[in-house]
Amino acid sequence: MRLVLHHDVDYKTAGLLLYALQTASSNLRQTKFEALHHDVILDPRDAADTCLGEQIWDDEDFEEDEDDDPESIRMEEEAERAAQAVRAKYQQRKADTERRKNFYAKYPHFKPGNEQLPAAQPAQKGLPAKPACTPAPPAQALPLPKKPPLPTPEEFNRDIHDLTRKHFCPDMPDDVYNKAIAKKETS
Repeated sequence: MRLVLHHDVDYKTAGLLLYALQTASSNLRQTKFEALHHDVILDPRDAADTCLGEQIWDDEDFEEDEDDDPESIRMEEEAERAAQAVRAKYQQRKADTERRKNFYAKYPHFKPGNEQLPAAQPAQKGLPAKPACTPAPPAQALPLPKKPPLPTPEEFNRDIHDLTRKHFCPDMPDDVYNKAIAKKETS
């Protein structure tokens, strides 16, 4: 606007410039500002050698490191099996809970904690019928479970020792491990 007021730019050019700015600002909403994977400049010295719109690098420029170490493959497989076991256990518990919920909805008199007994049964072998028990009052909400107490330092250290032994020395005999721990504590 200052250039128009000082007559440095004519009105027609200013109008075209304003129109271009409006068009650009309306298109900003549709613009994605994420860099494309192959357009990221890895070496600034190579940027001058590439044309506009050309991919700067290809996947073939880099080799992926294949981890063929049998130990790492075995550990990855163990971790995957453990994760699958945890998922299966979770699904089993979820299915059991759903089955139990449906069963108790259909047969509420079998629900644990439901102390209501069925109506008096007919007399057997000449014995008088037992009087029906009065129904139990409605169960009150159970208190929230208490948080477990914090472990003592001895329990904590014992747990740490057990975990480290299980992870780092699974095949070491007990007497050798205990000697090593005793030697470490005395030094």
